[in-house]
Amino acid sequence: MQLSGSYMKYLIVAFDLHSQSIAFVPQPEYTNKCVAKDLGILDGCICVVGYHVMFSVDVWVMMKYGVKESWRKLIALKTLA
Repeated sequence: MQLSGSYMKYLIVAFDLHSQSIAFVPQPEYTNKCVAKDLGILDGCICVVGYHVMFSVDVWVMMKYGVKESWRKLIALKTLA
């Protein structure tokens, strides 16, 4: 797989210690274009915080590891203009 440009910096890569293999973790279907993202763990689940233009933030949680359809938008915060 050949990847380049800005897409490359937003991949989520998992490393399986047992099999010593890598895999790409599917990401949620972001509704707005994110200018930055942070990856973390929330209550034992993978979460992504997406930052958008004009100071809005979305928090996504993967409810079932490795299943793209299990991403849920937990919260969407927007500033008051």
